[in-house]
Amino acid sequence: MPDDPGAPAADGVSPEDNVEPPPADVGADEPPADATPPLPPPPPPPAPPATPGPAEQGIPPRYNVGLFGASLFGLFVLAVGVTLIYILIKIWPKVPHGTTAEGTAKTTAAASGAADKQIDLFWGLFQFNLLAETALIVLAAVMGGIGATVFIAVSFSDYVGNRRFARSWVWFYIVRLFVGPALALIFYFALRGGFLASSSNGGDINPYGVAAMAGLVGLFSKQAGDKLRQVFDALFQVDPGHGDAARGDGVANPAPTIAGIEPPLTTSPDTLTFRLQGTGFIEASTVSVGRSAAGEPPTLLPRGTSFTRENELEVTLLTEDVSEAGQLWISVTNPAPGGGTAGPQAFDIT
Repeated sequence: MPDDPGAPAADGVSPEDNVEPPPADVGADEPPADATPPLPPPPPPPAPPATPGPAEQGIPPRYNVGLFGASLFGLFVLAVGVTLIYILIKIWPKVPHGTTAEGTAKTTAAASGAADKQIDLFWGLFQFNLLAETALIVLAAVMGGIGATVFIAVSFSDYVGNRRFARSWVWFYIVRLFVGPALALIFYFALRGGFLASSSNGGDINPYGVAAMAGLVGLFSKQAGDKLRQVFDALFQVDPGHGDAARGDGVANPAPTIAGIEPPLTTSPDTLTFRLQGTGFIEASTVSVGRSAAGEPPTLLPRGTSFTRENELEVTLLTEDVSEAGQLWISVTNPAPGGGTAGPQAFDIT
């Protein structure tokens, strides 16, 4: 008797379930032979560099002023500023203020030097009288000093706040206390001698204008001095090989160069200290080193540097700098004025 198509099979599975699925298309998921392969994913963006500290910014720690020294210098600047303002308040009544309500007679008397009030400084420690013309000169000098003190205070606070106050800046600031008043006096005499009538006297001068001019000159004495130097360099240019070039004692730092290292670098801890040879090295020279991955520029960080002589520096590395064979990139930087950077130059680590 023929099997019933609707009857279940002996093993309990219906004939429909016994139907085998058609063979899968083996080449369906494979790309054509002439298809372009997919592009690799783009590399991740590089991590941002770490914020450099004082040493990374070019000032070795051994040249920085400590907290105690910076505090003493800050108190000194404040004392100078307060003293100059005190002197300004004391001498201001002696400065001629132009024609008064009583007419020109009082102005002429003031300009001729008639003193009706004595100047008393520091509780009677200094007592003196000032003529009108002398009072204007003192006013210009004091305001130039106040302007210079403001410049010093702003610059000093910036460098201390960034932990970059080096010892070499101390004398720069101290000399500015002289440069500000001196430059203010030069500008005052230039204005009195070249821009005002020769018949004018102290009573005809606006003391507020003198004070403002002197204060701004003292505040921007660096910019004023640099601009005047440019002007006079253009007016009185000397031939090549003369002047400072002939004397060979300019203040600009030399540009460094790298010639080689001794001994060669190895992965042994014995070579963590080596001598860098070249030219143009100075006390403030800094050496930076770094490794680099394939196709990427090296990331340089400063290392301990000791000045030996003008053609040799002693450099101390960290263990990770030579932990594996490869190349170590080295550069040398001399600070401004002049100066510059040599490298980076690669040296093999064996």
